[in-house]
Amino acid sequence: MSGAWTRLVTFNMTDPLLLPLCAAGLAVTGLSTLPAIFAQLAQARDHRHRDNFYEDVDGKSTPETMAAFSNKKPKLCLLISAVVGFGLSIAVTILSILHPLGDGLALENWLSNGCWVSCLTIPISALTA
Repeated sequence: MSGAWTRLVTFNMTDPLLLPLCAAGLAVTGLSTLPAIFAQLAQARDHRHRDNFYEDVDGKSTPETMAAFSNKKPKLCLLISAVVGFGLSIAVTILSILHPLGDGLALENWLSNGCWVSCLTIPISALTA
């Protein structure tokens, strides 16, 4: 492989672009979870769940059809995936800190953990809604 191609496909551990990319990823992830957080806060403030009826141009769903419909399994799968991702991210961070040589990415790893914490808010909000 030529040197230019190698530079394109690999990141150097001391690449100055890596930290800003991790920070931007955390910012985008955090901003994308704001609607879920605001919905949770609104429900907590009003002490009631939002209207659980479906309505479109054909009309409204009945309470019986809504009782027959459940989306708990996909929401639970989303939560499990987010918890596993968060756990693996924490494990990578701890192992990189404990490694004698280290990888020089301590701050980047913690920013990645922040992304996973932010990602956990969406399934938690979905399950409690």
